[in-house]
Amino acid sequence: PDDRKLPITDPAMALSQADQRYEHEFRMRHADGSYRWMRTAGQVKERDEQGHPIRMVGIRTDVTDRIHAEHERRQMFERISDALVGVNTDWVITYANARAGRLLGHAVEDLVGKNVWSLFPQSSGHQFQPVYERCMASQRPEVFEEHYEPAGVWYESHIYPSPEGLSIYFRDITDRKKSEKALIDAKDQAENLINGANVMVVGLDARGQITIFNKAAQELTGYTMADLAGLNWFDVLVPRERYPEVHAEFARLSSGGLPAQFDNPILTKSHEERQISWQNSVLRDGDVVTGILSFGMDVTARNRAELALAESREQFELLARHSLQGIALVRTAQMSYVNPAFCTIAGRSAAELSRLSITQMLQWIHPDDREGSRHRQRRRLAGQSVDEVNEIRILTGQGEWRWIQLATRSITMSGAPTLIAMVLDIHDRRQAEDALRTSEERFRSAFDASAVGMGLTALDGRWMQVNPSLCRIVGYSAQELCRHTFMEITHPDDLADDLLEVEQLRTGRIPHFTKEKRYLHRDGHPVWVNLTMALVHDASGRPLHTVAHVEDISERKRLEQELRDSEELMRQMAESVSQMFFLADLFEHRFLYVSPAAEAVLGCRPADLLADPAVWRQSIHPDDRERVAQVVQQGMRDGRYDIQFRIATAPDVVRWVHARSFPVIGAHGKPYRIAGVVEDITARKILEIREEQEHAILQYLASGRPIAEVLEKFVLGYETMLPGMHGSILLMDPDGMHLRHGAAPHLPLAFCEAVEGLAIGPLAGSCGTAAFTGEAVMATDIASDPRWIGHHELALENGLQACWSVPIKGAQGKVLGAFAFYFDHPRQPSDAEALAIAHGAQLASQVLQRHLAVQGLQRSEERYRTVVEWSPMGIMIHQAGRIVFCNPAALETHGATTTQEMIGRQALDLVHPQDRATFARLSKHVLEDNQSTEETEIRALQIDGKLIDLQIKMAPTLFDGNAAVQVVMFDITERKRAQAELRNSQRQLRVLSSRVLAAQETERRRVAHELHDELGQSLTAIKINLQSQLRLASGESGELFAENIRIVEQALQEVRNLALALRPSMLDDLGLVSALRWLTNQVRQRNTMDVQLEVSDGVGRLAPDLETAAFRIVQEALTNVERHAGASKVEVSASIDADRTLVVRIKDDGAGFDVAAMRERATSGASMGVLGMSERASLAGGALTIEASAGKGCCVTLRCPLADPGNH
Repeated sequence: PDDRKLPITDPAMALSQADQRYEHEFRMRHADGSYRWMRTAGQVKERDEQGHPIRMVGIRTDVTDRIHAEHERRQMFERISDALVGVNTDWVITYANARAGRLLGHAVEDLVGKNVWSLFPQSSGHQFQPVYERCMASQRPEVFEEHYEPAGVWYESHIYPSPEGLSIYFRDITDRKKSEKALIDAKDQAENLINGANVMVVGLDARGQITIFNKAAQELTGYTMADLAGLNWFDVLVPRERYPEVHAEFARLSSGGLPAQFDNPILTKSHEERQISWQNSVLRDGDVVTGILSFGMDVTARNRAELALAESREQFELLARHSLQGIALVRTAQMSYVNPAFCTIAGRSAAELSRLSITQMLQWIHPDDREGSRHRQRRRLAGQSVDEVNEIRILTGQGEWRWIQLATRSITMSGAPTLIAMVLDIHDRRQAEDALRTSEERFRSAFDASAVGMGLTALDGRWMQVNPSLCRIVGYSAQELCRHTFMEITHPDDLADDLLEVEQLRTGRIPHFTKEKRYLHRDGHPVWVNLTMALVHDASGRPLHTVAHVEDISERKRLEQELRDSEELMRQMAESVSQMFFLADLFEHRFLYVSPAAEAVLGCRPADLLADPAVWRQSIHPDDRERVAQVVQQGMRDGRYDIQFRIATAPDVVRWVHARSFPVIGAHGKPYRIAGVVEDITARKILEIREEQEHAILQYLASGRPIAEVLEKFVLGYETMLPGMHGSILLMDPDGMHLRHGAAPHLPLAFCEAVEGLAIGPLAGSCGTAAFTGEAVMATDIASDPRWIGHHELALENGLQACWSVPIKGAQGKVLGAFAFYFDHPRQPSDAEALAIAHGAQLASQVLQRHLAVQGLQRSEERYRTVVEWSPMGIMIHQAGRIVFCNPAALETHGATTTQEMIGRQALDLVHPQDRATFARLSKHVLEDNQSTEETEIRALQIDGKLIDLQIKMAPTLFDGNAAVQVVMFDITERKRAQAELRNSQRQLRVLSSRVLAAQETERRRVAHELHDELGQSLTAIKINLQSQLRLASGESGELFAENIRIVEQALQEVRNLALALRPSMLDDLGLVSALRWLTNQVRQRNTMDVQLEVSDGVGRLAPDLETAAFRIVQEALTNVERHAGASKVEVSASIDADRTLVVRIKDDGAGFDVAAMRERATSGASMGVLGMSERASLAGGALTIEASAGKGCCVTLRCPLADPGNH
């Protein structure tokens, strides 16, 4: 009927036409009732006197097979992922698949029948045309790449010629071409980095010839790359006497040695020798060394300075050792150094002097001189001037009182405060005065040159004398520091302990003290120091002053804190993750630390690994031990290895682990330890093996192999996955009551024969029970499992003691068989094994169902061809509204168990009444237009009346030779329910978010109120009291009161600013407009940006929640502009649209950003500000839009309809 409109089907009409020849294809009903495609060709053979045709001859040919083959060919082309176009020898497009239409920008029907060069005139002049013409002429296939300028796209074309024309496959390779260009750009960038480096970068090939010589190297040596091209590094730049040493290092690196820091001189073009410190890297191509890349730093000046320092230190020690004047250095209230002359004058050994504290030594001062010493100490502590040179009597080791001249000075040595004491025996006055001048000069030089801070303080704490090192530590000049006391520059938290120890020192309860404390630097930051302080007495034993040695330990404190933080972080991380962390000595090959996860990952306790590093190797699977040993041994050379292997904690318990290590570099720049992580990857490896197994099994099945071979290969794969397991598959007999052998490659033959035809039941072993109950049966010990009663002996006689079995189910839950794992000892499945069993049953189900489907297809291939292609989905066919076919999935979808329950029913009876019109309309469209429909969601009914949701798609088809409608359906009931639950969850989340934001604003309002009203009032009262006292005070006390008033006023202003930042009072009192004016004014004052605010006249007071939301969004947006945009101008506007919508816009001319990337970071939790702004807008019934691009600024817009009842 659909073809009767063709003229050729009516002979009268055909004869009435004037054409001499005709040719058509149409369908004719066969005698068996089916329709067959016929090709009719004819010609008019005789005409009457008027020229009308009166006789014709023709031939009809059955072309049904060709038509069907062409249909299958088109379907095959549509499944090809690449674009495909066919052209004939006249360059007319004969076929194009959908992918080609999308790439070429045309509908397929607009391409077919068109001339290529007419349809795409832009192709003229491109490589396309000559290549296509050459392929057509030579009949040889070609592949080429070409950039198509009109579309800005790169194509890769595969051209296959034939006598009928060309088949052209092509794909879009634009992304690949962009990646290749990016690689070239990266190489150029690397060259720019090398030439821009401020150190020498030199590259040598395997022969020592120079391949890289950057700008810094050229400037230092005077050579250009052109001067050195093709020359050997050793012949040009290495001094001849250093040639063997340098060449040996090059040979060592070329043979695979580890890179290390290497110092050697080079010769410049002007023959100047420069000392260079090199850091080398080895360039490799696989395992072959191809060259050396070296980074060099000129250390000539540093080496000279170090040499001069060593000479200076040697000269000082030589002078002190041979000096006739006694010299002593006092640190931490004890003598750290005395020269021989000091020991001679004191009559005591150096060992005795070093054991005693300064306080104890002060007892050697004559009683008549002690008061003078104490007096000088008091003056020094009071900041008054004292004589640096004193004459006192001391008691020598021989018990004799002798006059000495003592000169002391505080210096800094090695970063610590040091007191240098110089002593002369002044029994001979003239000689003593001469010696005093010499001693005084030496002392002053040593004091000033000391690297340790040294200072003398009076008994009142005033600095009397300080050396440059102490001034450098605290940031004051010597004159400034001597106007202060040590209490004034001591950190407040350390002052109380300081004063207590000084008091104990002054009262003689302690001879000296050493402590770590903080001074306040002149710029206000704390400086950690190691302080040693001792008390100096006069000849009569009275305390004169204290001597302080100050060592700057700020850097050490910072490093110690960083080390503690790093160690704590490492410990917490190692103990909180499932991976095993370890730290090992690279040279002693022993573990230094092993995390607690070692027992779970390797089956070894951390204590055992620390005691015996080799114990873990005993658990390595025998097949992997040699490979692991080789990799680890090679990795111990540089501290790096990465390997996956198996461990066996029991005979049949095998786990996969992934071990990785990396070197820990020491202060000398070389690796000395190994850190690593070992991770249990058993589940992942089982998944990988299972996926490989699944792919292999499905390919094996698709190749048409017998089901017995497929099942045996299936079981062998799982036996490989789980060592020690013997697998078995039993298949359900057609009677549904017995199990038949499927596959068991390694089970005893006697056992397999005994269980053949096993009747299923509740006590039928693991497989029989699993098939009967439809549930997994895990018999971990067959001997004691009640489900094996009557079968124990059979299993135990064949060495089987455990059996885990799961049922294999079909699409409708029908049991198809059982999949079992047998073991020769009692076993409990691990989580990974339980997962493997479950997936094995699913894969076995797919295999068996596909096998059954193939059998059904072979029985009725023509009838069910289309159905088989859609077999994973529910398929129903209806003719004139009556159901004529349903596949099992459709039966399950509609709750039917047999086809008899569905066949013959009216299709509309299974559709919800309200959706029947839609179903009927779609069916009519398919039959009349012979076209498929789009996917549509409808409500349907199961045969018991239960309502379900379906997603359907209809397509025209033939059933028994007649037109019919094929309905492909997918049950989306659960998805609909999940979507409803998701919407409900989102509503609850919105309510919770609203409450959280409301609570946040309430708390901010309360805190702001308390800051302003309570703390603000208290500060105001303090200010008034201080002002009252200021009027009564004078002099220094008046200045102190004035300073305190200024501090209180500053604190009062900070409290006000904080209260306004938490919750501007004008937002509640005056509304949104006033709050925005205050906010933009604050931003303008903090920055150099031009911040403008524009508010239309229609914006008045709004609902409090809306005003709060709008204000917080503007506040967050301006904060982001300040932090990130780098803008020079910001525009903030607020207006009411004609449709009663509040529009608030924040626009800047800053750097801009990628909006999509920003939203992705916000969704992942990396940026909560954007999420907070969007949530506030949503809760206010509005929407937030963000428009931005790199370099073009950003615009944030809030739109809130005032028609929302909450926004009035």
